[in-house]
Amino acid sequence: MRSQYPHTEELYVASRHPAARRRHVRQVWLQIVLPLVLGTALGGLGLYALLTAEAGNATRASQLATVVLAIPLLLIGVILLVALVAAIYLLARAMRWVPEHTIYVHRWLQQANSAILRGADYAAKPMLAAQSWANAFSRVFRRDRLP
Repeated sequence: MRSQYPHTEELYVASRHPAARRRHVRQVWLQIVLPLVLGTALGGLGLYALLTAEAGNATRASQLATVVLAIPLLLIGVILLVALVAAIYLLARAMRWVPEHTIYVHRWLQQANSAILRGADYAAKPMLAAQSWANAFSRVFRRDRLP
C-alpha cells in the first residue's frame, strides 16, 4: 500500500517554494562550498610557498611550524582573557544595582534552611532512639565475651 504522505523531495521542489529553495542553495554555497574551496586554495598556496621558497633546513622549518601553531592558541587565550575581564567588570557594575532587599531575602532563606534542618533532625530522632535501644538490648542478651 502506498503512503499518503509525499516524499520530502516533493515537499521542497522549486515550484512550490522558490524563495526557500534559493535561500537553501545560497546557504549551501556560502556555508559549505565557499569555505571548503577557500581553505583548500589557501592550504595549497601555503604548501606551494613552502616548497618553492628557500626555507633552509628542518630546524628552521620546525621553528616556523611551532610559531604558526602557537599563534591561534595565543589569540584564543587573549580572547578568553578579555571575556573574563569583561565578565568581572560587568559583574562588579551589576552588584551596584542589586537592591539591598536581597539581604533580607538571604536572611529569610537562611531561617527557612535552619528550620528545615531542625525538622529533619526531629523526624530522625525517634528512629535513632529506637536503633539505640535495639543495639543496647542486643548487647545485653548477646553471649559474646569481651577480651
